[in-house]
Amino acid sequence: MAQQTKLRGLSSLGASTPDELLLLVPKGWADYRATSCGFMEEEAFCGPAVVVNTPQKHPEKHMWTFEVNADGVHLRVSFFGPNPRMTKDWADVKPGLALILKGVIRQYGRYLYLSNAVRVPNEIFGRVVATYRSIPKVISGERLRDEISSLLGSSAIRAVAVDKLHQRLGRASPGHGALDALIQAMHSPLDPEEGERAIEEARRLSVQAIIARGKVECASDTRAVIPLDWFDLQAMKARLPFALSPSQEDAVEGIIEELESDKAMNAMLSGDVGSGKTISYALPAVAAWKAGARVGILAPNTPLASQIAGELRQFFPEARIALLTGDGINGSSHGSILVGTTAMISYAERNNWKADFLVIDEQQKFGLEQKKALTHEATNILEATATCIPHTLGMIKHGGMRIFRLKGHTAKNLITRVVGEQEKSSLAHQLRQVIAAGDRAVIIYPQLATGEDDFRRNVLAAAERWETLIPGKVAVLHGKMKDAEKEKALNLARNGEKPVVISTSIMEVGITIPKLRLGIVVSADRYGISTLHQMRGRLARDGGEGFFYPYLPFNTDDPNMSDEQLAIIERLKMLEKSQDGFELAEMDAARRGFGDILNGEGAQHGKTITAFLGLTLTPEDFGAVVGSGAAVGH
Repeated sequence: MAQQTKLRGLSSLGASTPDELLLLVPKGWADYRATSCGFMEEEAFCGPAVVVNTPQKHPEKHMWTFEVNADGVHLRVSFFGPNPRMTKDWADVKPGLALILKGVIRQYGRYLYLSNAVRVPNEIFGRVVATYRSIPKVISGERLRDEISSLLGSSAIRAVAVDKLHQRLGRASPGHGALDALIQAMHSPLDPEEGERAIEEARRLSVQAIIARGKVECASDTRAVIPLDWFDLQAMKARLPFALSPSQEDAVEGIIEELESDKAMNAMLSGDVGSGKTISYALPAVAAWKAGARVGILAPNTPLASQIAGELRQFFPEARIALLTGDGINGSSHGSILVGTTAMISYAERNNWKADFLVIDEQQKFGLEQKKALTHEATNILEATATCIPHTLGMIKHGGMRIFRLKGHTAKNLITRVVGEQEKSSLAHQLRQVIAAGDRAVIIYPQLATGEDDFRRNVLAAAERWETLIPGKVAVLHGKMKDAEKEKALNLARNGEKPVVISTSIMEVGITIPKLRLGIVVSADRYGISTLHQMRGRLARDGGEGFFYPYLPFNTDDPNMSDEQLAIIERLKMLEKSQDGFELAEMDAARRGFGDILNGEGAQHGKTITAFLGLTLTPEDFGAVVGSGAAVGH
C-alpha cells in the first residue's frame, strides 16, 4: 500500500520514476543559517535557544506563551492550540529544553517576541533548504524535501536525472556537467540568490529547447506521403456550386502540399464561424481518400458531425462516408471516410484503425490523448477551429506548427458588451424588439437542471419562466435531448415559430439558425474566451448586425466590486476588443500561457510546462529569449 501511495505521489508531480523528482523545481528556499543579531525589532533570528518556563495559556484565547533564552536575551514565543501536547512543534516544550528556532523579532510593550516562530530540525540548521508544494492527501512538502534531499546525495541517481534532462533539452542542453551543477544549485543552493539564478537558467534553457524543437523538421517517413491526383481535385472544385475564396484556395493548396510531403503534417486551419473551414479541409480529405488513405474527421458533437457528413455526401457523392456517433454507425465503415464524435475512438480501438489523415474540427474540444488514439507516428494532422487554444497558438509560434488562415465570406458586425444584473430589464426589452422584427435570439445557461428552481442558471427552470413572459415563443435545447428532439426544436426556431432558444452550451458549435441576431450568455464568467467567441459566432451567419451580451450575475456598475469580479470583467472585455478568433487566442495566451508545447502533451493552456517539472513559462519569457537573440537556431 505504501508503494502505491508513493507512485501516486510521483504521478501527481509529473514524475514517472523517483529520479525525476530531481527535475522538480522548488517553490522557494528557507534560510536556516544562523543569524547573529542585536535582537532589535524586525530583525530575523535563527539559532539555538533554551526554554525558560512551562507554556502558559492565554485567559481568553487558545493561545500559549513561553519564554526562551537566546544568547542571554529573553524572547517570548506564542503558539495556538487547545493543548501543547496536541501541536506538532511544541508538544515536548518544558524548562531546560534546548531547541533551534527561527522567526522575526518584534516588540510588544516591554517584551520581545519571536513572531512567526518555527522549530528547526537539527539536520537542516545552518543550511539553505528548498521548499516544495504539498499535494493534499498525497505527499507533504516536508516529505518531498526529505525525499529529494536523499536522492540528491546519490551521484548515480543524479546521473540518471541529468541524462533525462539532457535528452529533453536536446540541442539546448549545455552538457551533463553543467546540468548536474544546475540541479544541485536548485535543490541545495549556497544562498537563496543562487537558487533564484538556477531557476532563471532553467527557464532560459527551457525556452531555447522549445524554440529549437520548432526549428527542427520532422524526420522523413514515407508513410506520411499521400500522393493526390491534382487534376481530379481541380475537377472536384469545378463541380462545387460555389467558388472558393482566395484564402480557401490558399489553404487547400497548402494542405495538399503538406499531404504530399514525406514529413507528417502538423497544421492548423483557422477561421471564424462562416469562413468556410469545412469545404477547405473536405476537398483534400476526399482527394486523400481517393488516393487510398485512411481518412477521419473528428467533431465534438453529433449535430456538427452529422452536418459535416451531410456536406461531404452532398458535394462529393462519389465518396463513401460513414457517420459514427453514440447512436451507432450510419453507412458502411469499411474503406470509408470516417466522420464522427469520440465514438470514433472506441471504433478505432476495436478495429485497430489509425488515420493517415486526421482532421480535428473544433480542436479545443479534444484532449491530446483522444487525438493520439486515432493516429500513428506518420499521421497527417489538421486541426480546425475559430479560436485555437493557447497550447496550439504556442505550437504555431514556437513549436513548428503551420497555420492556414481563412477570411470570412459575409460582412457582419457583432456588437459585444459585457453586462450585469442591473441591465436585466433593458435586455428583456431588446429581446422583445428582436422578436417583433422577425429575428431570432438565444439565451445560454450554464446548467441543464439544479436541485432548486434557479432560473438564473437552470435551463429548464429558465425556459419555464421565459414561457410565462413570452408565451409560445420559446424553444428548449440541451445535450440530454434525443437527436430528433433537438432537430425539432431547431426547426421551430429556424422557421420563426419559436424564435427564442433557451439552451445550454450545446449552441457553441455545429448549430446554425438563420436570422439569429441576439445572444445572451448567463453567468458568462463560467466560460472561457474561446467558448464565448464560438457562441458569438452563431449570430448573423447570413451577414449584417448582431448583438452579443456576456451577462454576469452581479452589478457591473458597483464601485465596490471585489478584485475577483473586476478580474472577471477585465477578462471578458477581451471579447469587446476583437471579433477575430486568432487575435482573441493571442490575447488569451498572453493571459493564460501556452500550455505544454515542449512535449506536445499535457496541459493545453496555462503556463507552459517545460523539461523541468513544475517550471512554468509565459509568452513574455519567450519574448525575452527571442528578443535577446539567445535562442538556439542552428
